[in-house]
Amino acid sequence: MKNFIIAAFAAIVLGAAIASCGNNGNVATSTATPTPVPTPSTPCTPPPNVQVQVVYPEPDSQGVSTGTIVIAVAPSPLPTNYKLYVTVADTLSDTALGTTFGQQLQVIPFSSVPQPSLNPPFALPIYESSYFGGIFGAGDTFSVYLANTNCYPGTNLNSSFKT
Repeated sequence: MKNFIIAAFAAIVLGAAIASCGNNGNVATSTATPTPVPTPSTPCTPPPNVQVQVVYPEPDSQGVSTGTIVIAVAPSPLPTNYKLYVTVADTLSDTALGTTFGQQLQVIPFSSVPQPSLNPPFALPIYESSYFGGIFGAGDTFSVYLANTNCYPGTNLNSSFKT
């Protein structure tokens, strides 16, 4: 019984240590063992009356090598608690590799949107960019989602691309 209690305590301490590491414990990359993502809660949706579309990389594009994703929103920027995240899968084996959250969304001018990109189907778009660092390994498929600090899982933005 004593060994069971010690083993249980060790598992709790190890779990707490892992959860406290790196980017709030919410990041997994295609080059590392997946780490915890937020516990599913209320599903996310964009704010009321706000339209959102991924414009870069274009949906279904291949050979993407940049770590940047750009969305168009209207009629106003997203609140600061919204973030993009991607689910990553190995294209050849169709194996899920994890979930990674991007950096804080930043409003950018249209002239900074990488090309080619989509034209959003709504008027007066505002462009927001999120950087994902060096996670875009060759041969992976990325699907883009929108979430905020109050909810998870996010809204599927119906955009995926391959590296």
